[in-house]
Amino acid sequence: MQLIARMPECAICLTEEVSVGGKNSCVTECGHIFCLSCILRAAQENTACPLCRNVLVPPKNDENDIRRAEQAAWSRGYDQGQWDQEEVHAEELNIRIQQEFDRGLIIGRRNANVEILALRREISRIEGLLSFERIKAEASAVALAAPAQTSPAQTSPAQTNPRAEALRATPNVRPTWIQSHEAHGAPWQS
Repeated sequence: MQLIARMPECAICLTEEVSVGGKNSCVTECGHIFCLSCILRAAQENTACPLCRNVLVPPKNDENDIRRAEQAAWSRGYDQGQWDQEEVHAEELNIRIQQEFDRGLIIGRRNANVEILALRREISRIEGLLSFERIKAEASAVALAAPAQTSPAQTSPAQTNPRAEALRATPNVRPTWIQSHEAHGAPWQS
C-alpha cells in the first residue's frame, strides 16, 4: 500500500486539501505539493516554485536566442514596414502620374481646339481671298471679251444700278465717304 502524505491545503489557493498521489495533486522537484490546476495557472506567469522559487521549468531559450529572435522580428517588421511604405509610395506615384496625364490631356485638347479654330479662320480668310480673286479674274475675262470702244452712254440700262445712278445724279445725297474720296482726288465710279 502506498503512503499518502497529507497536507492541510494548497499553498496557492488555500482552499483545497491536497494529498500526494491524489487525483488533483502535483509534487514539484523541490518536494512541495500543490493542486494541479493551481500550479498550472501559476506556471503560466512564472516558472519558479511558488514557495521556494526554485526553477521548475528551465527556459527554452538563452539570451542569445532571445536577442536573435528579437532581431529577426525587428528585421521582419522593418522589412514589412519598408515594403508597406514602398507600396503606398508607388500607389501615390501612380495617382500623381494619372492626374498629370489627365491634366495634360485636357490642356492638349484645349490647345488643339484653339489651333483648330485659328486654322478654320485662316481657311475662311483664304477662301474669301480666293473667291475675290475668282471674281476679279472673271471680271477681267469679261472686260477682255467685251469690245474696247464701248462708252458709258452705250451701256444698256440693265447693266446699271438705278440706285447708283441716283446717287451720282444728286451731289447732296451722296454719302460722306464718297464726298471725302472725291475731295482727296479719288474719282467716283462712272
